This record gives sequence, structure tokens and C-alpha cells, in this order.
Amino acid sequence: MGVPLPAEAKAFTNLVLLQKTKQELLQAKQIGPEELDAFLADYLKVILSMTGAGAGSILLLEGDDLVFHASIGPGSHRLIGRRMPAGEGIAGWVARSGTTCVSADVSTDPRWSGKISAELHFKTKNIMAVPLRGTDKVIGVIEIINKSEGRRFRKDDQALLESLAGQLALDVAYARLLAGSQKEAGRRIMQMQLANVLNSTLDQREVRNRAMESATSLMDAEVGSLLLVDEKTNDLFFEVALGEQGKRLKEIRLKMGEGIAGWVAANDKPALINDVENDPRHFKKARAITQFVTRNMVCVPVRSRGTVIGVLQAINKKGGGLFT
Repeated sequence: MGVPLPAEAKAFTNLVLLQKTKQELLQAKQIGPEELDAFLADYLKVILSMTGAGAGSILLLEGDDLVFHASIGPGSHRLIGRRMPAGEGIAGWVARSGTTCVSADVSTDPRWSGKISAELHFKTKNIMAVPLRGTDKVIGVIEIINKSEGRRFRKDDQALLESLAGQLALDVAYARLLAGSQKEAGRRIMQMQLANVLNSTLDQREVRNRAMESATSLMDAEVGSLLLVDEKTNDLFFEVALGEQGKRLKEIRLKMGEGIAGWVAANDKPALINDVENDPRHFKKARAITQFVTRNMVCVPVRSRGTVIGVLQAINKKGGGLFT
């Protein structure tokens, strides 16, 4: 039987899949308005899962207005396509100032406009909004609302959201360039330059590292790692490896079926193991290389279009506890 996938792990695997989907769209040059809005909606779902927010929106600047392109929450379907003056409310303030806003209590924040909340009969308690920055100006805003369980947004939420916003801003800018390329052939050079940034391994790893750090923290694990399948050799390699021994882990490659991660990838099944040392699938050479003792772990496959493209691991529940 399969092991239930923890919500935080599911959010991270979805982020990895979004990055892969985006790469495929970019290579095929098929990002039109509908594809972009669908991508933004999926991206927003991942953001809410990883930050523990109850609702949120992605708005893009069009002329002097902010336009809702993705929204999740009560009555959110009524917001798609809606325009509001840039400068109105907290999202408008962020768009104008280019500065992140973390409002712990919107009822006392003079920048907040309660117009939409009142219209949707939705109680807004706290908000975090970050700008989407293009090469020389703000092109939109990500706004997340109401941290779960009555909590407030934290600095690590802000760091994660700003990192994701930086990558998303590049995606949006490039999609717009592609949409306009038929009219302005001269923009092809700009497209190529921006594509190089988007496809940069460094940029992708930065996003994955930040997301992995957040997922590991939320799962209350000591360390975490992401292994991807090498399409040429079918081996697994460590794309992200957190912790003091992360660099040493990156020296290791696993054959498909080797170790717990290899078993998960080969069988396309998650594994929850609370006694790793006595599990016959355990890759014991890793301990010899890293001097790190793995007590327990959650290991889940990362899939794309029915194919396993990697494995996500959360290792050693903090405080000596067990994963459940």
C-alpha cells in the first residue's frame, strides 16, 4: 500500500513539476494568454500550500491597472479579469512602491482597501504581498492572505515568496515577449537573453533550494534532499541536498532501484520508514561517505505526465520523533 503524501512534500513536488512544465512551454514557445493564466493558477496553488495561506491572488500590471490573472479563495472566480487602479489597496501600494508588504492586521493598516473583501463576504486578517519585478519595473504583485491557524506570516515565508516571485516575474516577462514576437521581430534578441536567464541552472537551483528549505522546515525534518533522474544514464543524482553533509551527498549517484530513493523511483511508490538502518533497501555506503546517521525518512516520487523524474526525501524527524 502507498504511504499518504505529506501536504508539504506534495507542494514541493508540484513546484518541481511546474518548473518542468514551464521549461517545456518555453522550448515549444507555446505560452499564450490561456497557457500563462493556467500556469499562474497552478503556481499560486503551490505558493499557498508552501506558505500556509488560506487565499491569494496574482495580479499583473496592464497600463495603469492591476488585473487579476489568478485567484484562490471564497468567490475568487469572480475576480479573474477584474481590473483595479494601480495604487489601490495593499497590492496597489506594492505595485507602486516595488516593496514587499507584510500586514499583520489589515484592519489597522491604512493601505488596505476592504472593498473586495466586503463584496466577497470574506474576512481578511493578514496579508503578505510581494512585487513581481521585470528588468526595469514592477510588472505585477503576488498577494497571499490569512496565514493558517490564526498565525502571522514569518520572515521565512517572506524569503520564500520573494524568491518564487523573482522567478515568476521572469517567466511572465518572457511569455509576454513571446506573445509579442510575431509583431516585433526585433525582440528576438531580448527573448534569447531572457531565455538564457530562465534556463540558468543557478536560477532554477536557487528556487529549488529555497523551496526545499521551506518544505523540510514544515515537515519538521532535520534535512531534506531532491534527487532527479539523469535522462542519459537513468541514474539518480542529488540536485538539492541540505545540511552540513550536503556537498558530500552530491558525490553519490544511485542506480535505478538502488537504495530507498532508487526503490521509490523504480516502483513509483512512496516510502515512510522509521527504522532506516534495518531496512534492506538502505544504501549503507552513504553513511560511510557522509558520516551522517539516517534514522527515519519520508521518500516520495516526483512525477511528470505519468513518468517519475525524481525523488523527494525528508530525513530524520526533529527531536528524535517519528514520521506519521
